[in-house]
Amino acid sequence: MTSRVRCRRSSSRLLASLLVASTLVFGCSERQRTLDDANEKIEAGRADEALSGLREALADLPDDSALNLAYGRALFASGQPSLAVWSLTKASRDPALFAEATLLLAQAQIATHGEELAVATLQTLLDAEPDHLDALRLMVEACIEARQLDKALETVEHALDLLPDDLALQMSRMRVFLHLDRQEEAAEVLAGIRSRIPDLDDLDPEQRALLAGRYCAIEATFTHESGRTDEARTLFEQCLIDHPDHPQVLASASGFFDAVGEPERATEIQRKALEMDPENLERRVSLSIRLRRVGEAAEAEKLLKAVTGTQPGVFTALVDHYVDVDDQEKALDALDHAFAQAGDDVPADWKTVRADLLIQTGRLDEAERAIEEIPEEVYALTARGRLELARGHAAKALELLERGIRLWPDGTMARYLAAQAAEQLGDFDRAETEYREAYRADQTYTDAGLQLAGLLASRGLPGEALTLSNAYLQANPDDGPGFEQAIGFAVAARDGEMARTLLYHYQRQPGLDVSSAAFAVRQLLRTKQAKEAVALVESLRFDPARPDHFELLKVRCEAWTAVGRARDSLALVRRLRGAEPERLDLAELEASVLEASGARDEAKAILARILEKDPRRATALRALAALAAASGEQLRAIELFLQAADADPEDADSLVEAALRTPPGAERESRLRAALRRRPRDGRAAAELADSLVVDAEKPPAEATALLERARRFGAAVRADEIAKRLARDGRA
Repeated sequence: MTSRVRCRRSSSRLLASLLVASTLVFGCSERQRTLDDANEKIEAGRADEALSGLREALADLPDDSALNLAYGRALFASGQPSLAVWSLTKASRDPALFAEATLLLAQAQIATHGEELAVATLQTLLDAEPDHLDALRLMVEACIEARQLDKALETVEHALDLLPDDLALQMSRMRVFLHLDRQEEAAEVLAGIRSRIPDLDDLDPEQRALLAGRYCAIEATFTHESGRTDEARTLFEQCLIDHPDHPQVLASASGFFDAVGEPERATEIQRKALEMDPENLERRVSLSIRLRRVGEAAEAEKLLKAVTGTQPGVFTALVDHYVDVDDQEKALDALDHAFAQAGDDVPADWKTVRADLLIQTGRLDEAERAIEEIPEEVYALTARGRLELARGHAAKALELLERGIRLWPDGTMARYLAAQAAEQLGDFDRAETEYREAYRADQTYTDAGLQLAGLLASRGLPGEALTLSNAYLQANPDDGPGFEQAIGFAVAARDGEMARTLLYHYQRQPGLDVSSAAFAVRQLLRTKQAKEAVALVESLRFDPARPDHFELLKVRCEAWTAVGRARDSLALVRRLRGAEPERLDLAELEASVLEASGARDEAKAILARILEKDPRRATALRALAALAAASGEQLRAIELFLQAADADPEDADSLVEAALRTPPGAERESRLRAALRRRPRDGRAAAELADSLVVDAEKPPAEATALLERARRFGAAVRADEIAKRLARDGRA
């Protein structure tokens, strides 16, 4: 559970008064005993035992740099790097601890996928000490992970100027060359390293094992990059035998098997790594993330819950898990457990996350009270901005977020939310600026890069959108919708080769095989290639009974129905329903096939029974609303569309459909405005709202003119031009 929001410095006067008051409560000798005891436990590998004493000390001395450093070390060592960031940031402000705290802070940032932040953090240390070798080594690794390869090469070359014979640095240099696709130079470095392998015998066993493992992983990686896949597979398997517990071997081997389309083997490697060290929370969390990515969310949850009694730090990983699977209620419950473990020392970013989750679950008044508990103004302002955005007060939200941005210009979330507020206000130029700043600050924390790409494409710049989305996917390779959007940009830019390349990579990402295959079939259906779609879907190997393969079952039915095989679709779905009658997704699919076959009454009956079991099932409400509309039951359709929109806070389409069936007037206008708040880039909603505003106007108001421009920009140019021509014909343009 990582927060990217940096706290402000306390004023010197406040800090001094706090220190004086705290010293009376927590004496210097007791403080030193706590530090000594904590450091001893950390060095002995019992970091989790050091946490309670440090929390107690920090309750009285919250700004003590040494205590914060020790607490950050203990959190990091106990597998809780995201929690360590807060304390290490505080410790790094002390000039006496700056270097040590900054190095550890960068390591924590890398461990929580904040490589770009780590690069910026390490740069502050290297600006002060350009020849700091530990910082240089870590900077190379951070730059590689952040894809800042030119900077990585510059850094490793400088480090080698200081230590030209350092084998570890030579290995890092080779990695950089591989990432830069400079094969010949990588081969030269590899040859030099190979000639020096006998020198490893002169090192102590721990160093020898570390370097030998690195070399093994690098040679196997080089072999793979050289196109010798079978040879690389053999090398990686041998590396895993010789160095089964080496971090780089584990990471490189997993990456290799993912790249060659063997994700099951990659998962098996991570399972065995955890079996070798079951108390290693970092490995447990990494495996759970992987399981979640490959569609095994239940097993991922089970893996984390297995250690809640022995490793309290796992609750923050559970929060992340539940957020990823879109179960905010369980995320709140896990966070409450984390709060209980922290006692009085609850980090400000946890309080911010709690307020955010309350907002997402619609408990806005409770969220407002939670925001009052956030001590840091920059956190509180961002949370209040999000709250006002949820309440539909975009202008007020933007005002609050601007105040937060002035306190911290690089605040990723504040920038991102400001962009969303600007979109709701129709200021897409401002939104572009804020998304760009959010993406610059951190490429992985939000989807700002993809949002910005969409705005660029809407301005007729699909090539620029493609370039940006491609870079975004390099940092976020598990974003299936991102791949689909990028492929759309490639098609718009008439870059068929890039579209095929993106689809190729989409299909080979772990956990995206189902969504990518369904996408490929639907692309054929969209382009009227129904026979080809059937051929593709029938070539796919999947189990239609598996819930995680449901999307492939659904697209098979779509393809069969498109070529007149609705009966086959219906027979398949009914057979599956017979085996699992309680599955509502199968019932919805049967209703969909029946509707496509013209059996609307049967479809309605099935959907009605679904809603008896789950009255707020948005997909069933939308489907039944569409059937009611098709049958001429407009009032019933409006009612159902509004229920669907209420059940799904992100559903803008249902609000538009309800509005279009509502007579002109304030109610129709209100529903269209609500749709645009949910989806500011909805061209149809913009056009229809503009039409509502000009019904009785002698001249279109400025807002209507802006809405027509928005409609043209976002896919409703035909409708916008139709309205504009009518106004011109009536002499009201």
